[in-house]
Amino acid sequence: MHFSCKIKKFYEGMQVYEHLLDDEKAIHIPFALSFTVTIATINDQLKTFLMDLEKKECQEIPDIDFDLMTNVYNIMSPKLKRDMAALGNKTVQQILEELFGEQLDKTPAELHAFVYDNTVQMTEYLKKIRMGLERADGMLFVDYVCRHIREHNWEDIESNYLKWKNFTEPAWDQLMEKQEQELEKYLEKGIMRFAPLPSNSKLSKVDYASHRELLECNFTDKDEYKVAYAQFRLFATRKDGMLIVNLKKYGKYIFKNYSKFTEGQKVALFELIVTLNLIHKDMVALKPELSKYLMSGNNSLQSLENTKLFAPYFHIKEMLKGEWFKDLRTDAKYNDNWANAFAEGLMRSEYGGQISDEWKEKSDKIKGYVIGCLKEAGVFKEKVSNDSIARDAAIISKTRTFAKWIGKGAREQPYMEWIKKHVNDYSK
Repeated sequence: MHFSCKIKKFYEGMQVYEHLLDDEKAIHIPFALSFTVTIATINDQLKTFLMDLEKKECQEIPDIDFDLMTNVYNIMSPKLKRDMAALGNKTVQQILEELFGEQLDKTPAELHAFVYDNTVQMTEYLKKIRMGLERADGMLFVDYVCRHIREHNWEDIESNYLKWKNFTEPAWDQLMEKQEQELEKYLEKGIMRFAPLPSNSKLSKVDYASHRELLECNFTDKDEYKVAYAQFRLFATRKDGMLIVNLKKYGKYIFKNYSKFTEGQKVALFELIVTLNLIHKDMVALKPELSKYLMSGNNSLQSLENTKLFAPYFHIKEMLKGEWFKDLRTDAKYNDNWANAFAEGLMRSEYGGQISDEWKEKSDKIKGYVIGCLKEAGVFKEKVSNDSIARDAAIISKTRTFAKWIGKGAREQPYMEWIKKHVNDYSK
């Protein structure tokens, strides 16, 4: 989409035009014409972005200064208006015929009006986008961060980590140290520079001492680093030694401040997540019981496609996107983004292998079991019966049979507690 880049270029073009000399009149009209093309393209893309946002989708972080770009007077060049007015009522076609022999119809005033009106439209779109992002469900940010990581090349990060790993053959203690030392490296890059400042109370209570003990022996304490660490802990929790980033909060922080970061910091924001994920995978290899944290903390950094987990993941998420589900759910927050995250989380949990092994022979039963667990977890309206869910879902024609499977989901399935915890965590 790249609308951020186009908006910046449009703004820069206005600044360039403001400094054109009077003896450059031959390029005034081509400049104005280029503005009409660019602003029309920008607004088409912003309209598409808004439509995607309504569908809980996002293709790009707005890498722009909203305060600057939502005021038309900050953007438009006063010189453009003066110059267009000074050219009188000649049509653009007549002027370009004199200068270049090209055929165009608009008057310069009409050209300016087009650019101005469309720039106003751009500012309105941007205001709506900013508001939409402020109100967006946290999963939008999770989905974007994970997709961004999946779609980009991190070979340098992975290669450097592999070299360290091969040299060290890390045990648990080495992985704990690596986790804290990598965090320190990225915090030193200033990636927390726009995070809320902690209170003195939070600063005194944060687990800085235990973090500091695992850093290299030549590390020098600095007050600003301790503050940066406390700021980071607003976006992360510790689970049995693993530093788990809350991508809902962290992703929103990235979106809100992206245009203010340097280019190096923009990359570092994502490199940190990639690096922690590499470390966490090795932690889980040593302590498999910690696998439950990989999904809840880092969502899906690797695609399920081409794995045995994909079929149940795909069908479960699509089942929960049906109109029947929207009619029976307790809250609109259980939307398509939630369905994606729930299905992927379930398949990446310790129960994913069991579900995928049984899927070929018991796919309809598993759908019923999952619905039953979700019903027990409070996702369905309280007075909705298993029979009515079975009829509305229409998974199989024998609705009484499917209703029995729904009942067994809550009573007999080992992933019942996982689903209840997932729903409870999502509500927080």
